[in-house]
Amino acid sequence: MARRRLTIELGPIVDGATSGPEPDDVATAMLDAAEALLRRHGLHRWSVDDVAERAGLGRTSVYRRFASKDDLVHGVLARELRAAIGAV
Repeated sequence: MARRRLTIELGPIVDGATSGPEPDDVATAMLDAAEALLRRHGLHRWSVDDVAERAGLGRTSVYRRFASKDDLVHGVLARELRAAIGAV
């Protein structure tokens, strides 16, 4: 079985870090869960369902905010970039 290739693009990361509102509590919980899974497993071996479970939310709630796993990864990286820019 072939694995789906995750696509990380710089544009959504920079856009997310430099524009748009700060994430609310629900989005923060989702991003925290995705970040923890990224740190533990890298880009593979986790799913949007795992994020929902770890955040204590339904998978539909996650998909309303983030249409795909790629969007979750972009969101986590944008948040990290925003923090780095803020620290500078």
